[in-house]
Amino acid sequence: MLLQGLPAEKERIIVPGPAGFMPPSAAQLGVELPPSGVGIAYGHHTPEDIAIAEIARQMLTKPNATIFPGPMVLWAWNEHAVEKAMALKMIRAGTNCCTAALCAEQGHEDAMLSVHDMDAAKLRRVAQIFKRVREEMKIPLPADGRTVRYTGLQSRVNEGETHVNPLSFKLAAPPPAGVRMPPEGQKPH
Repeated sequence: MLLQGLPAEKERIIVPGPAGFMPPSAAQLGVELPPSGVGIAYGHHTPEDIAIAEIARQMLTKPNATIFPGPMVLWAWNEHAVEKAMALKMIRAGTNCCTAALCAEQGHEDAMLSVHDMDAAKLRRVAQIFKRVREEMKIPLPADGRTVRYTGLQSRVNEGETHVNPLSFKLAAPPPAGVRMPPEGQKPH
């Protein structure tokens, strides 16, 4: 059943919070991967834009919101790493994390929020939705653009700085030899 909005809290199937060391998988709870154009919000299928807007609300309001690059971005530095990245799954056991996945492939039913078939064009749409939600919530951007908060270790390494402007990041070097980055608009397969 495709919801037209977010499920009520009491109707959510996949939720953050302690669930023991081995919570049942989302598939065991009846959550299925959605068709194209449909996202997952707390175990229910919902239009992608609604799932993306909820990801934005979570990222904009949680004190430790963290973006974790997926395996094809983070670990695709050699063939063995790519193989290893294929076995990885999201972990939610015993945590109070709200997990969200912006996936280049079929999505992640174990995430509280998931959107799939992510490519450069869809990422631009995600950014537009984040901007719209931020404006609706009346959350101003800092004038200096320092919108990314460092972790404690990053702060210590960066002489006590707590935030950074993400547009100031520069890549130290191109990807290692042998790593083929997909052209814009194509998925990393």
